[in-house]
Amino acid sequence: MNQMQVLFLRRRGWCVAACAALAWGGALGSDAAFGQLRTGRNGSREFYNDPRSNSPARRIGTGIQDDEGVVQAGCRSCVQGHEREVVADHVGHSDESAIVVDGDIDSDIDGTTGSCGACGSADGACGCDGIPHINIRLALPFINAFDNLSVRMEAATFWRDDAAIPALVRTGTTATARDLFGGTTGLDDTTQGYRGEVAWRFGKDVCTSLQVRFFDAGAQSLTFDSVGTNATIPAIVRPYLNIPGSTQQSISVREPGVSSGDVLGHATSDLFGGDILLRQIAYRTRHSKLDLLLGYQTASLSDSISVNSITNTPPSPNQTQILELRDRFDTNSRFHGGVIGFSGIAYAPRWSVSSMVKLGMGNMERYVGIEGFQRITAGVPAVSTSTAQGLHARATNMGTYHFDTFVVSPEVNLTLGYRLTRRLEATFGYDYLLLPKVARAAEQFDPELGANLSNPLTGDPRPRFTFRESDLGIHSLNYGLQYRY
Repeated sequence: MNQMQVLFLRRRGWCVAACAALAWGGALGSDAAFGQLRTGRNGSREFYNDPRSNSPARRIGTGIQDDEGVVQAGCRSCVQGHEREVVADHVGHSDESAIVVDGDIDSDIDGTTGSCGACGSADGACGCDGIPHINIRLALPFINAFDNLSVRMEAATFWRDDAAIPALVRTGTTATARDLFGGTTGLDDTTQGYRGEVAWRFGKDVCTSLQVRFFDAGAQSLTFDSVGTNATIPAIVRPYLNIPGSTQQSISVREPGVSSGDVLGHATSDLFGGDILLRQIAYRTRHSKLDLLLGYQTASLSDSISVNSITNTPPSPNQTQILELRDRFDTNSRFHGGVIGFSGIAYAPRWSVSSMVKLGMGNMERYVGIEGFQRITAGVPAVSTSTAQGLHARATNMGTYHFDTFVVSPEVNLTLGYRLTRRLEATFGYDYLLLPKVARAAEQFDPELGANLSNPLTGDPRPRFTFRESDLGIHSLNYGLQYRY
């Protein structure tokens, strides 16, 4: 042994001996993969200058190799500690694609602590739970391209502050009548969706990174169909407030001895969004860091409520035989704006806690669309007449409306991480996002469900359109995995 080897073994004891066996096993296991290491050729390696030796020392995984091909094996902490004492500066790099060494001492971005890398130390020993390890990876060009990439995918359970849908379909107009669509029945309380993050850090300084975040909260829905399991309901009506007179009335869909028919009510609400963030480290310590966030944010909320009914009455001379009514209300709210905020993380060898606070500032674009349809088939022989007017969507409120306003959209989250391997982490967290001044389809109905069905129109023009906006709070619990290449 040369002088450097003896000094190295004397300082590292059993840790070096254990890691040496593993290093020789990796080096001798495949002549094709590691032949260049054993012959001492200059492959794709990091080179270090040894001030106590005339020959350059090459870093191989968790060991050191000199020009004679002798491997001085050690676990990550031993080698890195040795580098701090012995290694002065990098000498050069080879472009030949044989071996890549994951030799960066980077305790910030990978959540490492001290000299044992991601696993920390266990009672002064090296590696995870005191087990020495070797970290050798083949240096294929397309694999190297992912060295600065991290990916997180999480399943998420969302719940929102929803607007109530008015009672659009009921079992009757009596005091004991119950709501079938709207009223006391509403959209899903929770939905299942997902969240994701893709981040790329620039260069070796790991101070700047680009992050893309996205989420899909899934679609809330509410449906009532009078056929199938609801076919046994004897009476179904569509209520409205008759104008003039302000008396509560209804359009009969199905009533014994009066009419027969069916109705389909359907409501959906779909939400998704994301942002692109430039992250710059503003402050860091050995076990934590704080990033400044700047970027762009977008979000989209789409609502739709539709009610279609058909009523058949017993045929008689000059009496309506079939009445078809369709109402549809659509809204869409789209946010586009700039983002400023902060993101921080604190970590231990296995656990990490991260949080983010940011403000999105920009334009909230709101769209409202209201359309109706009516077809009456009457007389003998039957004659059909169609008009673009429903029950709650009529000429007095139908149309397409567009509104813009400036809003500030805050978001906060908190995530707990547990390191499963050096690069794989399990995550669990909470996120809250506020979208101010959005348009909801349920809020665009006439507030009293008033309708003036006179034809030609006489009296108060109802239903009346008045644009209404509200704030939407989105909560989510997130659980998934993060992988850092």
